[in-house]
Amino acid sequence: MKKIIIALLAVVVFTACEEKDIRLYPTIEESLEYTIDGQGDFSESEYLKSSEILSAVNDLDFGEDGQIEDVTIEGIWIVVKKLPKNTAESVTMDLSIEIAGVEKELLNNYMFQVPAEEKTFYISGDLIKAGVVALSNEMRSIIIDKMVSGDVEFNIEGTTMPADSKINMEVEVFVKQGLVIKETVKMI
Repeated sequence: MKKIIIALLAVVVFTACEEKDIRLYPTIEESLEYTIDGQGDFSESEYLKSSEILSAVNDLDFGEDGQIEDVTIEGIWIVVKKLPKNTAESVTMDLSIEIAGVEKELLNNYMFQVPAEEKTFYISGDLIKAGVVALSNEMRSIIIDKMVSGDVEFNIEGTTMPADSKINMEVEVFVKQGLVIKETVKMI
C-alpha cells in the first residue's frame, strides 16, 4: 500500500509541472566585403541581404515555441587590409545605409591610417545614432516580421591622402546583432 501511495504522489508531482518563460540572448554576425581600387575619391556599395539574415536566424538552435521579441545592433566595426600598389597613407571615409530609398549616415569623415597589415577598427564611439537606430529598426522588420524584400544597402565613400594617391585595399564591414528570444520551458 505504501508503494502505491508513493507512486501516486510521484505522478501528481510530475503532472503538476510548472511552465516558466526564459530569455535567450544569441547573436548573429554579418559582413560586407569591398575591394577599393582607384585613384583619389572612391565610392562602393554592397547589400546586406535579408534572405542571408533570416538564414542565420534559422540556423540558431532554439525551440519551436521560441519567439523573437527584440533585435538590437550590438556592434559595427571595419577590417582594412592593404593590397599591393596602394600609395595612400590615410583615408577619410563615410559609411551610410540606404533603406527604401532613404539614406542614413553611420560614419561621417572617419579617418584612419592605411595599415601595413590587416587591422580592425572599432568604430562604436564614432557611429551616428540616427543611422544605428534606422539599421536596428530595419533588422527588427527583417527578423521579427520576416520581411524578405528588405535588403539593406551599405555605401562607403571617401578620399585618400595624399590627394589623388592610389588606393588599393579590402574593407570588410561587420554588423553584430543581438536577439532576445522568449522560450517556455517546463519546470519539474
